[in-house]
Amino acid sequence: MSYNVLLSDAVSDYMKSQNCGRQKAILKQLYEMRNDPFKGNVIRLKPPLHRLYRKRIGNDGVLFSIKGRGRLFGTDGRSQLCI
Repeated sequence: MSYNVLLSDAVSDYMKSQNCGRQKAILKQLYEMRNDPFKGNVIRLKPPLHRLYRKRIGNDGVLFSIKGRGRLFGTDGRSQLCI
């Protein structure tokens, strides 16, 4: 199954603030999440956030949830990169 990765406005702003090399590294990982969002260092958060997952991309933490028909939705959270 292939997933659609949707970036929040906060992520777009964060990406613009990063240098070109860092942007490419993050985008590469997000692109790979389309095929398998649970590959790598992914953990499911504990209640009440049990519908969210966290993935590490270098020094950044990605918070994401999976909602119907293979779509990844971002959330807002602390100082982490959220998709």
